[in-house]
This record gives sequence, C-alpha cells and structure tokens, in this order.
Amino acid sequence: MTKYRHVRAFSKFAKRESSKLTDIVTMGVKKLSERLKKSGFYRSVHLENGKLSFLDANDSDMYRAVLGPASCSGNNPETSAEAAENDESTPSSREAKRLKEDHPPELRVGVDVSMWLAGVSFAMSEMLVDERYLTAFGRALMEQEDKTAEEQNLQLEQEYVFKCSQKVIDNILNLRDKCGISCSNIIIIFDGATPPAKHATCCFRRKRKEDASVIQNGVHLDPAMRIRAAKTAGAPPHLHAQIIQKLLHELRCHDIPFLVAPYESDSQLMYLSKMGWIDLILSPDSDLVAMSAPALLRNLDMDTLCGEMIRRRDLGSGYHHNFDLSGFTDTHVALMCVAAGCDYCDSLPQVGIVHAHKAVRQAIDEKMDEKVNENNPPVTNSLLRRFFEALYQSSSFEEEGVDKGNYEQSFIDAMCMYLHPVVFDLTREECIFARNPVTHSDSILKAGSDYYCDLCKA
Repeated sequence: MTKYRHVRAFSKFAKRESSKLTDIVTMGVKKLSERLKKSGFYRSVHLENGKLSFLDANDSDMYRAVLGPASCSGNNPETSAEAAENDESTPSSREAKRLKEDHPPELRVGVDVSMWLAGVSFAMSEMLVDERYLTAFGRALMEQEDKTAEEQNLQLEQEYVFKCSQKVIDNILNLRDKCGISCSNIIIIFDGATPPAKHATCCFRRKRKEDASVIQNGVHLDPAMRIRAAKTAGAPPHLHAQIIQKLLHELRCHDIPFLVAPYESDSQLMYLSKMGWIDLILSPDSDLVAMSAPALLRNLDMDTLCGEMIRRRDLGSGYHHNFDLSGFTDTHVALMCVAAGCDYCDSLPQVGIVHAHKAVRQAIDEKMDEKVNENNPPVTNSLLRRFFEALYQSSSFEEEGVDKGNYEQSFIDAMCMYLHPVVFDLTREECIFARNPVTHSDSILKAGSDYYCDLCKA
C-alpha cells in the first residue's frame, strides 16, 4: 500500500481542483442553460435502440413526434415527400403514416465533438505533471528508472494523447453500442478556424493557457501549483493536434462520418439540423439555443441513457415567473442571448439573462403599440434601437466607462455569428452563409457592420 501513497496524494490534489474546470470548459451564453432549466424548458428524455422518448410522456410520444422532424424547417429535398406522407386525404398516405409511426426511422445524431475534446483535455491535463513528484517515495522511484527527464515527459505525453482520444472515441461508440445509433447515422463535427467575431476572446484564452503552461512546466515549483496550472492550460497545441489526428484515424476505422466546420461546430450543427440532415444535436453548448437549433440534447448519461432536451418549438410554449418567450422569433432569441453575454460579445454591467429578456420583451411590446401606415412601414432598425435603449436602462455602463459605440458594434457582429454563420453545404459541397439571402428585418445588421456588408455580397 505504501507504494501507491503518491497516487492517493495526487488524486487528492486533483479532486480539490476539479471544481475549477467549469469556467474553463463551459462556453456559450451566460446563465442561459440555468434559466431555461429553472423555467421548465428542459425535458428528460431516454435514448435507446435508435429512438428517443420523453420520460414524462406516454409511450406513444416518442421519436419524430417529440422532435418535430428537423426536415420540416429546412430546404431538404425529402421535405415535400414527407409532407405528402403526412397528408391523410388518401388511404395510401394514411397507411404510410401508420407504418412510419409503428416503425419510425432511426434517429440521426450530430455530435459536437469539440466540446467533448475540451472537457477531456482539461480534465486529464494533470497527467502531464508527473505525480511521482508529490512524494519522496515517488521521486526515489524515478531516480531508479534508467530514463532521462525528456524520455519520461515524452512517455507522459503519449499516455495523455492516448487516454484523451480513447475517452472521446468511447463516448462516440457508446452512441452506437448503448444507444443503438448506427455509425451511418452519426456525424461528428469538428471546429475549424476561429471566427472573426471571436478573435479577441480566443486571444485572451490563449494567453491564459500560455501563462498556465509556464507554471505547469516549472519542474522546481510546488507540484500542487503545477497541477492547478495544468488544469488551466489543457492540452498544448502539439498534443491537441495529435489527439485530433488519432480521433480522425479511429473514426475512419469505424466508418463514422465526420466533418470539419469552416468555423465553429455549433454553427454547422445548427445548419445541418435546420436543413433536415440530422434530427438531434448532442452538445452541451448553449450557443445552439441562441441559434434556435430545432432539438438539442445535453448531459447524456451513458449508464442510464437519459439526458435533457430543449426544442426550439418549446421556447414559445413555456412560462415561468417573468421569463416568457412566447412570440419570440429566432432574431428575438439571438438578441436576448447576445445581451446576456456570450463568446462573441460581453454583457453590459448589471445585465444578465433576466434583464436581457425583459429588454427584448419591452422592445417587442413597444413595437406592437405603434400605429403604422401600411404605405409607410417603420424604419427597420427601430426594434434594435428600442432594444438598446431598454438595455441601457438596466445597466450602469456609463459609470463603468463602457463605450456605447464599441459595444453596439460587438453586439451586431455577434448577431451576425448567430444568425448568419459560415457553414458547409453538403449538397453544393461549398461554404455558404446560413440564412441567406438576408431578410428585410436584418437590414439593420447590414447597415451597422462592415463584416455583415461583406457577408451580404456573397
């Protein structure tokens, strides 16, 4: 037992620091998931045998009935055929519908593997700090080994790459083996380049990781301090690349489709879902709610096969306290999420998800109260301007020295990323802008953002 004393000591330090991972690996809209769950928008579901069912519904309320098929909201060529099947005007269509309900097609799932990668790489990063440094006995064992310090570090890195990649692959294969989703109906989406609107955020995170790496690699520093730094640094760039390469190799071996998004994986998943290529998105990223993805599954437990799902269509049917989303369009949802604070735009002082929601509701209500001549429609930027004014009333931005011009510019750029991200179209086999051409209600974005002006020319 004495032999493993250093392992117990290492585990104690690792457990103490594990609670600090939340801020590092959790991305998306601030406090959105908590508010939606508190307001009753999340529902418990069970995923097994390639089918999805609600735990709080009867047995017949399952799969496409609970999802409201993604293909209904896209331009998928199969949409018209599916609509014909749902038409009960003929005996053949009624029979086709009955067969489809009795034997629903297998669920098609898109996986945001980048979030899994982030969680695993941070959670296991203490492996890069040799735990034997924690005790005198461990250091004595190291001295007995006929290996240089470089050889020992290389061995640790190889073990780290193997365990990180294997953990992600195990999660993917569990979808096949435990949840019953065939490999052909799983598509894995990787992050691509950093989007322009997120450049500042990524630079800040990169600097934080680099500073932590300096402490992590300080051999003569306190081991506990090095472990804390490792959990902040995550995987170094060269190890992250090795993990990606090993994942791609394993996916090819198992014949599991994958796609590297032009920019962020959540935008690509949203587009695939709305176009009907997939039925369900598996991701913890609340940005997908801000993008109005049709069906999002979070916190899937591979032991119980249960998780939490949020559907876009449910957002307009729930009410809790002062968080009423009825009548919210995709643009309204995006306005609320950007104002609450996200990776693309920081929130104003004293403005959270509740105040952001109230500002959107106030802007909508004022819009409804206006009496406008049909021949003289209102200026298209009035909704956004009223929203900004309502938002400023809830904030002490002037006391904090926040520049309104810079904030509004960042806000508009963030709206572009949520409403019109760059994605890869599987039919055309080229990169396009989602939700293109630009709708009339989005013309304020075109007028307020150079990036958006370039986007509209595509």
